[in-house]
Amino acid sequence: MKWMRLNRINRCILTFAALIAIISAPALAEGSISAGDLYAQPPARWQQTYETKWRVIDIDTPVTVPDVTAAPVVKIKRRPTSAFDLSNYEGEWNDDYLLSLMLNNPYDQLMAASSDAARLFVNDDRANFSAIYAEDNPEPLEDAAALYQALALSIGVAPDDVDFAHPIEATVYSREKLFDPATGQYDGDAASDMGMYQISFAQQICGMWLHKHINECFAVHSSGAGGVTPPHNSIAFSSSQSYYALFTLYDVSEIIYPDIPLCSFDTVKQTYEQLIDQGQIRSILDLRLAYVFYPIAGDLESFLAIPTWVMGCEFYQNGKKERPSHYNKVHITETDAYGELLVNVQTGELVDPYNSSKTRINPPEIMLWE
Repeated sequence: MKWMRLNRINRCILTFAALIAIISAPALAEGSISAGDLYAQPPARWQQTYETKWRVIDIDTPVTVPDVTAAPVVKIKRRPTSAFDLSNYEGEWNDDYLLSLMLNNPYDQLMAASSDAARLFVNDDRANFSAIYAEDNPEPLEDAAALYQALALSIGVAPDDVDFAHPIEATVYSREKLFDPATGQYDGDAASDMGMYQISFAQQICGMWLHKHINECFAVHSSGAGGVTPPHNSIAFSSSQSYYALFTLYDVSEIIYPDIPLCSFDTVKQTYEQLIDQGQIRSILDLRLAYVFYPIAGDLESFLAIPTWVMGCEFYQNGKKERPSHYNKVHITETDAYGELLVNVQTGELVDPYNSSKTRINPPEIMLWE
């Protein structure tokens, strides 16, 4: 099979179509497949033990492949808050694109009262929502998720706009107490005054999670090459009468390529395995096929969304570095111990997690079926 490879010209021009120019380039990796083929033979779990130079690393994580038949590249545009039905709400505010619904707003009080935030990386392995409670809160975490879904649907968010069933992460505020979802207990003696959760959800476009702007995807916390705010869909919740809900949604304004060929999961896995062998990846929290989006020159309101492999993991720039003594992979407190590692969905190449130069915003070259 023949391939065409396209490279986006990175300068301001009049039409989006002219941003892409055909050039000669190496072919796609062997064994390229469609998104439907990838889903038909899903790598449901990644379970393997690696003996590296410095330590033994056990990998056991689910791999999420969306149930889609194609992986399109699309142009997205922020949904204005005027598109939401706010007729039944008081206390909302918005800045054209970020909508907040508040009832007895606990947000500032929450931030002031909580000296610990136990960050839970949510997947089917690690979170039984019906069994997770914040101290002094009689309602389980699933009630926060249910309330957010009800709020979203009531203002006109479509049921498939947001993945309500699989939240990205949750934060349990507990004032000096760390929550362990494995035991359902808190470590420490201090009690919380708030009993508060904050839980985040991913928007879905074309059947896949819309992850983040490329400038927000780094291996360690960094301001990056710009200050673009990622999609933010979350709720801070202490009860059904006290919440602070945020909505930032995007709509597909144009399908640039209806489907692109993907490399095999084995190719992607080999890229991550190199980092495991080097001692940099110690454990994997989540791995999924999702959208990462890039700016479009000359269009401040639109972005180019490209399918990408996204891994949340325990990651160290120095593979020899020992894990901090206080490290707990449920509660991430060490900036050098959590990273988001991206891999090109077509070539299986790692996106440089430390590149904070202006070139970071350049989208990858796209190869098409001929």
